[in-house]
Amino acid sequence: MKPAIIQQIEQLWGGSFQLHPAPIYPDALTGLIAFKTNCPKYALDGDQLVGLNLAATGLDDERWKKVVGLLERESVRLRALNLSDNKLAAFAPPPGITSLQKLDIDDNPLGGLPKEVLEQGNAAILNFLQQAAVQEGTVPLYEAKLLIVGEPGAGKTTLLKKLEDPEYLAPPQGDKKVKSTVGVNILEGWAFPYAKDKNITFKANLWDFGGQEIQYMTHHFFLTPRALYVLVADDRKQNTEFDYWFRIIHLLGRESAQEKVSVLVVLNEVNHVSVSNFDLSKYRKDYPGMHIRMEEVDFSKKDYRSDGLPGKVQEMLSNLPHVGDRLPRLWAPIRQELLERRKQRPHITFADFAEICSKEREGKSLKKEEDQRFLSRYLHRLGVMLHYQDDLQLDNFVILNPQWAVDAVYSVLKDSRVKSNRGRFAEKDLRDFWKGYQPGERDRLLSLMLKDKFEICYPSSRPGEYIAPQLLPSIRPDYPWDSTKALKFRYQYPFMPKGLISRLIVRLSEDIAEGGGLVWKEGVVIERDGCRAQVVQGKTIKEGLEVLEIELDGPERERKFLLRHVMAEVEKIHEKSFRHIAFEKMIPCNCEVCKKSKNPVFFEYSELLQYEQEGWDLIDCRNGKLKKVRVKALLEGVFEREHGGNTARVRDWVKRGEVLLALQALETAFPGDDQAMLLMSRWSALQKEITDGTLSAENIELRRNQIKSGILGFLESR
Repeated sequence: MKPAIIQQIEQLWGGSFQLHPAPIYPDALTGLIAFKTNCPKYALDGDQLVGLNLAATGLDDERWKKVVGLLERESVRLRALNLSDNKLAAFAPPPGITSLQKLDIDDNPLGGLPKEVLEQGNAAILNFLQQAAVQEGTVPLYEAKLLIVGEPGAGKTTLLKKLEDPEYLAPPQGDKKVKSTVGVNILEGWAFPYAKDKNITFKANLWDFGGQEIQYMTHHFFLTPRALYVLVADDRKQNTEFDYWFRIIHLLGRESAQEKVSVLVVLNEVNHVSVSNFDLSKYRKDYPGMHIRMEEVDFSKKDYRSDGLPGKVQEMLSNLPHVGDRLPRLWAPIRQELLERRKQRPHITFADFAEICSKEREGKSLKKEEDQRFLSRYLHRLGVMLHYQDDLQLDNFVILNPQWAVDAVYSVLKDSRVKSNRGRFAEKDLRDFWKGYQPGERDRLLSLMLKDKFEICYPSSRPGEYIAPQLLPSIRPDYPWDSTKALKFRYQYPFMPKGLISRLIVRLSEDIAEGGGLVWKEGVVIERDGCRAQVVQGKTIKEGLEVLEIELDGPERERKFLLRHVMAEVEKIHEKSFRHIAFEKMIPCNCEVCKKSKNPVFFEYSELLQYEQEGWDLIDCRNGKLKKVRVKALLEGVFEREHGGNTARVRDWVKRGEVLLALQALETAFPGDDQAMLLMSRWSALQKEITDGTLSAENIELRRNQIKSGILGFLESR
């Protein structure tokens, strides 16, 4: 007979709703968490209820609170809970949350928790709730980030000075003492009364970004969601790239399609001379997901416009949706001590960080390393500090002052010797670039500039030399290439963020052809497994859309595998830095006219898949005379889809650590196979956790090895 509490929970749904005992395989909790349609479950340990699975039961906040009430009354301490795919907006923790070992709350419209926590998934949410319980509650955070962007000389730094000192006036011909920002200029702790309650002090962290094009490629590290964007434009000129700035803010400034980004456009005019080309109504129409305001000011005059600007900024900051998010009680004093420590030194060891967390505060402390690392990840995502936990060389390097690191990076990029040497610099040169830095600091900062971190540079074929690809010449090297015989593929973007090709060059740098010589600012040629791939940033001839053109030469099968490798690196950049980027994968037509053309017709890959799924055999090519082409032949012309001869290749990829390539080959060769899809799902989940910084280096390696074993096991079973 079912325990009384199970029957009481069933009665909350009424009708024929039933909870079923969880299968005890491989253990009760794992069997409980696994989802099965129309099969809500419970798990017992003796007579005690220890697990509930109410996934996809239409559960809302009101009914869940009643369940929590029953659990509280019966002193139930759950160890596993699955509430996924429901309607929960404000999750009320069950009693004894610290006893909970497994939580699945995916696919709910959750609010009330910091988004930096929500986007890290179930483990992060559980850790956050457990910390709040142990620390006896939460406290609201009245703080936000203000990001000032725009072209060089537009008045960004002048605005920063105006916010810091309302009495500041810029000279009519500009403030000659204000140099254009190189990198990021940060002013922390700008305090003012909270607009909704004057008794509360609000703090804003102001980030003034350099507008030079060479700095654009690192904007994705610092242009973040949950911030107020202020776009400053010189109203006397017409050189502001409004389209670029709105596109990059739209791409990087939101965490979901539903989230609204707040943007204040400040048109900085001098002596009331205005020739601005900014059309407010147009941008409001083009970007309905943005809350856009515009202000015209003259920073050289003291009038109602310039005097009123700080108040408008404060109002917009106060109204950001995340303001007032509640955090575990100890986090605020720990963070404050870190900020104080920053005044003494720019970085500390993880042991120092752990010591600060472990201090007793009001009888409580944060002593578990898991909890300390969770807080570190939160502060890293917030931009308060930098801590790359998944890198063994950087794990013990907690950067308290991000500006210290950014200034170091930009000091290399702006150095005249590096520019004149076309992006090349020697490791020994870092002593000159980074004067005042210790050898250990220089080593770690250099590591920060490499692949999988900032991706600013890569080691060349010469020992001790590095190359920053954004400073390479634009002239393409002279080498033989026949496009008419090459396998073609392209990524097509409505908007391509600046610096994407530079980062791709860094990621592909180990295979650059001719000893690293076939590379230039907008492209690269790599060589691998007897094939060559040419990757070039360009634009389509007719539409003017931005593209990454990929052409491959070599044996037919091998070049398809090399294409997979290049695609994997492109999509790692998408996933890591541009999660909302819009793009299309494009496949060339294989009719006789297009095969001989340097500019064939391209079809959208997603459209071809839809044709195939709906049973279409032939579609039209309109290059010249109308002709029919086979959908299957188009797809198989680019991707290897027969699995018979691929087993050895997949095994080789697993051996070399190219896990994503192996998984993509399995997906292509075994479309719809549950085990292949599960392996890819596990890989995607791992990549998200790596990006979010929720795993140690040891756990990453363990999970990778488990997936690799799963791939080999899959091959053995086929």
